[in-house]
Formats: sequence, structure tokens, C-alpha cells
Amino acid sequence: MNSYDIAEIGLYISNWLHRFHLSKESELVVPLKEDVFRKVDEDLYYRQNPEGTDFVPSEDEIVINFENCSIKFVKE
Repeated sequence: MNSYDIAEIGLYISNWLHRFHLSKESELVVPLKEDVFRKVDEDLYYRQNPEGTDFVPSEDEIVINFENCSIKFVKE
């Protein structure tokens, strides 16, 4: 799973909620094994900071917000 996959999922969910007029903020919680969590965390950091050199791993969760939903990745 990478940042493009996450964007695709988030946009799909956001559009689906919009289509059915479900406007309250929704949250999808996705548990990830520690190694996958780290890879997702790093991918998101370096997509936003291609020249970055100061990556600091997230503790236990990563939250990505979309129009009317968010995806929360939690470390198992």
C-alpha cells in the first residue's frame, strides 16, 4: 500500500458518502502490522517532502483527511 492507493481509497469513500448525502465526518480505521505501518508512514512523508532528510516515524497512528471522511492507520 502506498500514497496513491490511499488517495484512491479516500477519494472513493468520500465520493460514495457524498453521493448518498452522508455529510457527517466519517472515519475508516485500518490496522496495520508494524512493518507495513512504517512503510506507509515513510511513503507519505517522502511524497510530501521529496528532499526530506528529517523523517521521524509516527507513534501509533497516521490520519489522512479527505472531504468528509478520514482514514486512520493504526499500528497493530
